[in-house]
Amino acid sequence: MTVNPVPTLIINNSTICAGNSTTITAIPNLPGGTFYWGIPGVVGAASQTISPINDTTITVSYSLNGCSSPSVVSTITVNPLPIATFSANVTQGCNPLSVTLTADDNTNTSYSWSTSNGLNASGSQTSLLFQMNGGFDISLTANLNGCSVTETLSNYIQVDNYPIAAF
Repeated sequence: MTVNPVPTLIINNSTICAGNSTTITAIPNLPGGTFYWGIPGVVGAASQTISPINDTTITVSYSLNGCSSPSVVSTITVNPLPIATFSANVTQGCNPLSVTLTADDNTNTSYSWSTSNGLNASGSQTSLLFQMNGGFDISLTANLNGCSVTETLSNYIQVDNYPIAAF
């Protein structure tokens, strides 16, 4: 009589940002068996790539020579994307133009601002001085729990030269 050992598995957990995918891999102690994922119709492969929209658990078991492993569970944590919308106290004026930019949501962990004319700043609120005339793009990058989103508004700030009076 042959006594086959009971296979065992280890599996990874994962943390992703909303909209991303992750690969979950089950590693058996004995090769050559079949994986049974707790996903309808998914059998066979040691790895599965999934894109959950919220926190999810995936169960997998493994069978080899008629013996099944205990089921193991992988936890996938889905972090929400930060909010990167913003507004300005003024969007048009004469040179030099001081503009205060404010993130609409101040619960993110960090903010960085950039403009198409090379100005940079950080924080949920910042003041920038535009000293050249033209239309300028404003970008805000917000970070939260390792997730990052950038919002860019094209030609959001319009700076005009003072008019020259001539008689």
